[in-house]
Amino acid sequence: MALLNNPRLTQLIDIIIRLYGEYLIYFQIASLFISAILLSLIIYAGARSKFLSFKLEPLVSFIGIDEFSQRKSTKAWAQVERRMAEGGEANVRLAIIEADKILDVILKLSGFKGDTLGERLKQISAAQIANIEDIWRVHKLRNRIVHDPDYKISREDTVQGIEVYKKALQQLALLD
Repeated sequence: MALLNNPRLTQLIDIIIRLYGEYLIYFQIASLFISAILLSLIIYAGARSKFLSFKLEPLVSFIGIDEFSQRKSTKAWAQVERRMAEGGEANVRLAIIEADKILDVILKLSGFKGDTLGERLKQISAAQIANIEDIWRVHKLRNRIVHDPDYKISREDTVQGIEVYKKALQQLALLD
């Protein structure tokens, strides 16, 4: 309190306001902008660290991020179908890998714990996703594709695998 009653400080503040008073609004705007950026970074870091994730779930469904996830997964699935339509060994291999990744991201966003899709799949029962056994089979196929570059995948296995992933995403209400 004594600091505010200091005449020298009061004089200094008056001098600063007289010299820079016309620029004060610009400093305020810049400060507001910087504060907004820093607040956004804090919120982003908190969400990424999963510290706030359990508290954000009701907010996520309220503001429609679930709908956003559905649009995003539909767009990603369209890429999988394009690869299947184009054909060729590289495209069908990528289609299986991408379909597996879509399911992995969805399960991760749904709150299933684990570092890999395999760890997340262990937490799922047939009551949650009816074709979980088929998903396991196709996930193992995906692992063979990724870890063995010489592995030859048949067109039939690829089509069946894509159908398994499609059925799982439909059960999760992410595809029509």
